[in-house]
Amino acid sequence: MERIQRMRSEHATGVRETVGAGITVATAFGLGWFEGRYPDNAKVAGIPITLFAGGVLLGLAAFEVGGKEDSIYLGDAGRGALAAWAAKRGADIGADQLKDAA
Repeated sequence: MERIQRMRSEHATGVRETVGAGITVATAFGLGWFEGRYPDNAKVAGIPITLFAGGVLLGLAAFEVGGKEDSIYLGDAGRGALAAWAAKRGADIGADQLKDAA
């Protein structure tokens, strides 16, 4: 039993970081898919859903809504949403510059 407790404490940070990375990537993928699949519904009050979700989730994480442990995962999801927003905006800017160069 002592060995299990020791292993759990030694690997807790690595597991937490791995789960957090998974949440970030899954959120970025999911919101990117949603924005591509439903472009007419991908805005909240005129703001891209990825930017809106990122701001809300990071705000909730900053105020530790749901407790300190769970707010970490809200922050991971918020960073994923903002990553999706930034990737889409970057792709749009690059496509515009390609059109202008032609």
